[in-house]
Amino acid sequence: VRTIEPQPFIYRFRVIRDPSLNAFAVPGGYVYFHSGTLLAASSIDELAGVMGHEIAHVKAHHYARMQQKSQIPDLLVGLAGMAAAVATGEPGIMVAAQAANVAVKLKFSREFENESDRLGSIFMTRAGFDPAGITRFFERIVHEQKRHPYNIPPYLFSHPDVEDRIESVDLQAQELRPTRLADPRFREALHDAQARLAYLV
Repeated sequence: VRTIEPQPFIYRFRVIRDPSLNAFAVPGGYVYFHSGTLLAASSIDELAGVMGHEIAHVKAHHYARMQQKSQIPDLLVGLAGMAAAVATGEPGIMVAAQAANVAVKLKFSREFENESDRLGSIFMTRAGFDPAGITRFFERIVHEQKRHPYNIPPYLFSHPDVEDRIESVDLQAQELRPTRLADPRFREALHDAQARLAYLV
């Protein structure tokens, strides 16, 4: 965060107890890592790649831009779902409508994921980390999806088309070089942090 221009808020990072390989960001600089992500990272560069990607989501105001684009579909899907649920007395229809709403949003999010990949790689190299770290973590996600394909429903996975994005982040990583040395304390502390987290979960 210190290597990008001043932000109108303080970034806050938290860990959520969840074994899946995922992370997400919400407006105002709040970034959440699933415990599985921290435990699976084999290097600080992989973790920095995930962090850079999520910081990019916040900095680029993706949530606000997505809400702007999806405001009318949100309203129409919500109203249609409520009308059907009232007419039939079946609340399951409302759930189905919400799932359709998620699918609508995913169409917008691919553009933002690609932008976050690009910006996140730049942010991590400015902080002194190897940009290939995000490529390696993406490969780890794909491997996990293949091992447990039923554990991650496609419409719930917040970073769609990971396999398709590996090539583009790999090409960008080949063009970028860290512009400084990362603080060595981060690398030394990662294994201790993983051990503490494994004990806690």
